[in-house]
Amino acid sequence: MRVTASIFPLADVVRAIGGQHVEVDVLIPPGASPHVFEPSPEVYRRISESRLFVMVGAGMEFWAEKLITAGAGIKPCIIRAADGVELIQTAGRDHEPRPYGIRSSAEEHAPEQPPSDQEQPPPEHRHRSGNPHVWLDPLLVDTLAVRICRALSELDPGQAEVYSRNLSRFREQLSGLHRAIQQTVDRFGTREYVAFHPSWSYFARRYGLREAGIIQRSPGRDPTPRQIEEIVGAIERYHIRAVFAEPQFNPAAAEAIAQEAGVGVLLLDPLGGPDLPGRDSYIALMYHNLEIIREAMQ
Repeated sequence: MRVTASIFPLADVVRAIGGQHVEVDVLIPPGASPHVFEPSPEVYRRISESRLFVMVGAGMEFWAEKLITAGAGIKPCIIRAADGVELIQTAGRDHEPRPYGIRSSAEEHAPEQPPSDQEQPPPEHRHRSGNPHVWLDPLLVDTLAVRICRALSELDPGQAEVYSRNLSRFREQLSGLHRAIQQTVDRFGTREYVAFHPSWSYFARRYGLREAGIIQRSPGRDPTPRQIEEIVGAIERYHIRAVFAEPQFNPAAAEAIAQEAGVGVLLLDPLGGPDLPGRDSYIALMYHNLEIIREAMQ
């Protein structure tokens, strides 16, 4: 069965459940950011020729959503990883560490004010429904895996028993990963962190970590001098030892902030890839990132 996934982690979940009975095509190549991906007509053809299309949703694949809404040749069954998830919304206007999406009391009672045109990222790059990085929470991936298994079984009922067995095996791996993360986080000396991009908000919400600062809240939008000052202040206040950057983005802003604060820069990879040793499966990718986080926070 031909399946298309927008990013590698989703593709790997499909492969774990489908095994030899699926051929999975990944649309966004390793090293590329899904936030600024520009699809070619070939991408739309690959989607339309698939039986199942697994995407993140929540505005991540804005280009696919437009096509799906228009009904322009999109025929496969569609699964959005973000469906059914309580999506994290934008944090407050400061960098106080609190779970991403929790508003301060002043913000809670303030009238909603849309940001100015100057402050907004390009419309096609906004996360219209919230933060889309749901796949970095292993327990949300567990729920997604069940949905993928159900879809594969409906599309290919002859192999339903195989898919069910594969699902059980994969869920055991996810359970072990979850326990390992929780045990590691329980030993952390600090709970606050600074990241380049709000990729780790769901991970933080699950395991009780807190964002003390985000360098780029929207792709390509560098922080203002005042925001840099606030982030550096948060690094000093919470004794943060390293700033997290990502291989899909230029680390210059993260390096400049880290240098000003006198801390290091470590790379967290939210996407991985089939040809990246130690990051060539979803499970391996998450263990890799856990070790990087442990290095900075334990």
